Amino acid sequence: MEMPVGLSVEMANIYKNFENEKELFESLKNRFNDFLNFFCAACDDERWLLHSTDFIPQALSFFNELLMQNKMSLDDSKIAAQSIRSNISYLKEKLPLNITCNVLDAEVPINSFLFQSSSLFFFQKIYKECFEKKKSFIALNFMFLEEFEVIQDFVYSGEAKNLWRHKPSELLQLLEITHKLGLEDLALSCEEHFIKSIDEETAFAALKVAHKNFYPTVKAESIKMINLNNYGIEITSEGSEKLSCELKDLSEASLNAFAKVSSYITELICGEQIIEDSQFLNVVNDCPKLTGIDLSKTRTFNDNLKYLPSSIRELILYSCPWIDNASLKLMIACCPNVDTLDLSGCSQLSAAAWGALLKLQNLKYLTLSRCSNLTDEELLLVLNSCKYLESLDISECKKLTERGFHHLAVCARKFLSLNLGRTNITDSSLSEITFRLQGLEVLDIVRCSFLSELGIEEALKGALSLKHLILTGCDVSDAFVGRQQNERPHIKIIF
Repeated sequence: MEMPVGLSVEMANIYKNFENEKELFESLKNRFNDFLNFFCAACDDERWLLHSTDFIPQALSFFNELLMQNKMSLDDSKIAAQSIRSNISYLKEKLPLNITCNVLDAEVPINSFLFQSSSLFFFQKIYKECFEKKKSFIALNFMFLEEFEVIQDFVYSGEAKNLWRHKPSELLQLLEITHKLGLEDLALSCEEHFIKSIDEETAFAALKVAHKNFYPTVKAESIKMINLNNYGIEITSEGSEKLSCELKDLSEASLNAFAKVSSYITELICGEQIIEDSQFLNVVNDCPKLTGIDLSKTRTFNDNLKYLPSSIRELILYSCPWIDNASLKLMIACCPNVDTLDLSGCSQLSAAAWGALLKLQNLKYLTLSRCSNLTDEELLLVLNSCKYLESLDISECKKLTERGFHHLAVCARKFLSLNLGRTNITDSSLSEITFRLQGLEVLDIVRCSFLSELGIEEALKGALSLKHLILTGCDVSDAFVGRQQNERPHIKIIF
């Protein structure tokens, strides 16, 4: 019999002698890899597809049976499903509708295979309800027929059709449904259509919905629209859960805009003068989700800071001009539950300040980058005060010597991340650190001019847990980096 055009010569020679499609099917179904390859080739051959009377219908039913019983891998199911979706105009009439989907206002016959292969949600739902419990239906009692038809069209064709016809409120409802169903591509299409409706009037409401429900495209577009309008606030977002707002001043316009986001922001970035205003504490108390505060742009310490909420976990004092030994102790007393502290560029701090870190019993992430006066003895004070550190950044701390790096190596802390960039660390110190700090996963040695290729290679022998190595600006060759990547493929090297 005639074989599909795209079939390999080897397979064509094996199966061309069968007299009919039924015999062909019975032979192929016992050799699944051949079966899958033959099916895909048949789907891509329009002439073969149109004239098949037995093989294609039998194959479609066979796929239903295999996947429902969890006898077919999800990867294989996606390959077969893609071939079906690419030719759905020819195959839709042949699809066996073997189960029913009950939505709020209808009962719809569906093809279990295409639904199961579309997402983990549907795979598990159909397997548990129809195979394990031996039912012939699944219930989706959180959507109506009109919404289900959008889902069904996407599952059958792989395309998001006619979303432009839906109102913004309908797209949001579809977004919620598609996220619940795990249909990521359809969710993205819904987001892309919805953002066309975002304007100055709707941006704040859209941001609130997007942040709550983890809609990244809607969130980004909403933030962009808000920031373009110069409300006196600026929104930024890192990851799905963190949302920062810079409050530049306490004008009426700024406060009105801030009030629209205060209920769900997680970090407040303070403008130059706002901590000096009597309204500052009201602003802070209007932020129930607040866990971080950035004071790096402020000009002076103010007693208002003594009344910051105990929920503050992240304190950013980057290059703060008013931070000295006394004010750091005050801030630690104000925020005793901090687990993340950024003191980058606070060069006016000295030995008298570091012992106060002992009061931060939850401190895990400490940044001392560009603390230019940090000495070996002071680093030892820091290490002795911070017993639970997981991440330390001492980049550009030029006064540190081999003695300080030895303190770091023997401190018995469970570091996951170290930033030693632009320091005077040597080969021997780096090796001691990597051999002693066995849990280290991220190491930054950017522009460490005293390191050699031989020293870095030796250090890597001890870095058994390392996943990321950043050596931009180090004196290493492309050949050296290539060799390390080949020998240590588990480490991502940035250079």
